[in-house]
Amino acid sequence: MPERYDRYLVLLKYVVLVAILWATYSTAELVFADYDPYRTIFSLHWLFSPDEVALSGWIVTGVVLALALLIPKFWCRFACPLGALVSLMNRVSFFSMCLECVDACPQKALVIEGPGGRPSKQEVATDAAR
Repeated sequence: MPERYDRYLVLLKYVVLVAILWATYSTAELVFADYDPYRTIFSLHWLFSPDEVALSGWIVTGVVLALALLIPKFWCRFACPLGALVSLMNRVSFFSMCLECVDACPQKALVIEGPGGRPSKQEVATDAAR
């Protein structure tokens, strides 16, 4: 994937996070649960009581799986709201993310950004090594 697309798609997980937080706050319900691909697959409701699984969950799961075939680790890199939240917490944390964690992450979902959201030298070097 070209780097210019990658740079913008990384912001998608923050949009997903904001949408989830806003929808949950405004409705006082866990709105994302019906769309969550992990809940759709791993809750096993589809196996024991298929009528409890929302069609929207199956659609989102299908889209995520299709995109995962085209873009490696699509969910982890570009759409995971938990990853966005952890990334935001890391920016204000007293403990910074260790470089070993960034290098060891098999999903390459952990990114250290330099000032202004630009990639750090470490990130550029890691991308060049891949």
